[in-house]
Amino acid sequence: MRNWMRLQRVKMMSWKKASREEEIEEAWSENIEENMDLFYFTMLDLSHEETCQSLILFCYVRLLN
Repeated sequence: MRNWMRLQRVKMMSWKKASREEEIEEAWSENIEENMDLFYFTMLDLSHEETCQSLILFCYVRLLN
């Protein structure tokens, strides 16, 4: 029973991560200025490595604007 509950949590976390990745892609495909807050708050919930990569990209885009 405990393993089943753990598996359900992992599935839910995977689904949430996939959903966040879709939100990030949508933010980039639309007007970046309007969606930068969504991108910033979404990346806070990603793993450490993904957060670092996203933060570098975020700073780079801000420098370009």
